[in-house]
Amino acid sequence: MSWAICNASRPNSALGQSRPDVRLAVAMLAIRVWRALKEHVFAPYRPERHYMRGPGPKWREKHERRLSRVA
Repeated sequence: MSWAICNASRPNSALGQSRPDVRLAVAMLAIRVWRALKEHVFAPYRPERHYMRGPGPKWREKHERRLSRVA
């Protein structure tokens, strides 16, 4: 009996899905993982994410005592 005939007589997977459906699901998962990885690894530089406008409230709170002595 040839391989094709032997495999045709058995169910394709334990989940009841055909092999092309499983392969498609794996391929779609791989594509989603690649896109997410690419987005984080190869993200362009965005200066607005790193832009600082100056000292904030925490800095002022920490340095308030020193500033009040000088003034």
